[in-house]
Amino acid sequence: MSQPGKLTVESGYVLKWYDENFAEVDFTTINLADYPDGYTFTAYGRNPLATALYVPEVTPSLDSTTGAPVIAVDAISPTAMSVGYNYVVADKDGNVVAVLTGAQLLSNTNRGKISGSMIHPGESYKVYTADPTTSVTVGNQIPMTGISAPSTVVTIPTVLNATASEDPNNAGMAQIVIDPADANTQYALLDPSGNIVYDFTSPNAQRKVTFGNLNPDTVYTIVPRPLGSNDTPAARIADGVITENVNTGNLGITATVFPVNVIVNDADLPGTTTQISIGGANKTFADLQSVRFGQAVSIEAGAYRPQWCII
Repeated sequence: MSQPGKLTVESGYVLKWYDENFAEVDFTTINLADYPDGYTFTAYGRNPLATALYVPEVTPSLDSTTGAPVIAVDAISPTAMSVGYNYVVADKDGNVVAVLTGAQLLSNTNRGKISGSMIHPGESYKVYTADPTTSVTVGNQIPMTGISAPSTVVTIPTVLNATASEDPNNAGMAQIVIDPADANTQYALLDPSGNIVYDFTSPNAQRKVTFGNLNPDTVYTIVPRPLGSNDTPAARIADGVITENVNTGNLGITATVFPVNVIVNDADLPGTTTQISIGGANKTFADLQSVRFGQAVSIEAGAYRPQWCII
């Protein structure tokens, strides 16, 4: 392996080389023979005068293909990103969740974007710049010195697309589909009273979560939690996670046939003496499972006169 060719940088910048792990290397002290053929070194121009830490401008989002959380650091505002800084992400409690070197953030892999399983939908974060000599450890609190003031708090969206539509598997009912859904997140669904309709559910292989057999004209709430967490929906909400409301109203549901369930004193419809009429015609108990929209239903139990509840 030969030493990389001669490169030049703009006036005022110093050329710095980094290995594949984004660690700075000095070709005057390392032995290139220790590296395998095809190993890649990357060069960056570093401004040695850019020593003052700055507050980064950041934007939260969800990846349009995977649904994964992303925090993008502005490459030029308020100052240009530089290999002279580390970039630190902390959660709402000040716990460090990610540390990237400037070289990592500028790499072709990241392109100024911070992502991974340590960042979660519905959660809030701050981003800092730090002096490379400052000790910053994931899992610890953000240090008091050697680090910039925090960015504006940014909150990752709960979902990118949560669409309500007619449920094709349940006549007259609605469904909510999250697409795409983050592979590192589970999603629960609550009704307007806060009751759990669906407990935490992981995405399928197509990165989708489907909540089916839902009532039309109802506002449901989606609650996210990190994969591996044991928190309940109530605990997640109490901890301040951002939820997403989805309304199953105005769907134009096209179902025209519905089941009618009849309960008598907490038991099923009584036996053969019961007279059933649907749309003026005599019918059987089985016919109650396919009553067309707008048809009148009459049920007479002969001498037995219960109180009917038609659902």
